[in-house]
Amino acid sequence: MLNGSALLAQDPYDAWKGVYHPYHQNVTASTPAPRGYKPFYISHIGRHGSRCPVTPGYVGNGLTPLLKADSLGLLTAEGKRLLKGFRQLDSASQGTYGLINELGAREQQEIARRMAAAYPRVFRQKDRDSVACYSTHKQRAILSMTNFAAALASSAPKVHIGFVAG
Repeated sequence: MLNGSALLAQDPYDAWKGVYHPYHQNVTASTPAPRGYKPFYISHIGRHGSRCPVTPGYVGNGLTPLLKADSLGLLTAEGKRLLKGFRQLDSASQGTYGLINELGAREQQEIARRMAAAYPRVFRQKDRDSVACYSTHKQRAILSMTNFAAALASSAPKVHIGFVAG
């Protein structure tokens, strides 16, 4: 039998959360280019940043049975604490379903800053002064692309950035 409270007590970034936890950057040294070679091009394919729940159902599927159990007086103190958390999540999620959150925006900005800092030469080439940013039509993807590009633009101000979404 699986004890849910045991899962909650674990490290919040355990793999059981799957895609429902933020990305973590373990800063490591980049592999140097072979002798005689220098970085000149980067092709970055990223995923949208951390986001709010995708639909009201993500919250409602937990909130509805908790509200029912509470109305019947069946919740323990821990259940009431969980219900309070679901209510807060429900309130905070209104109008933001599927959008990236502040953490998601920061994740994208940090990726761009690390890229510009690790490979400054790539962004200072006179004959390669443009970056093409592409995104799907999803708003969370467009916002992720925009946050990435804004941070890259501030880190490499001479680069021209173009956008395509769809």
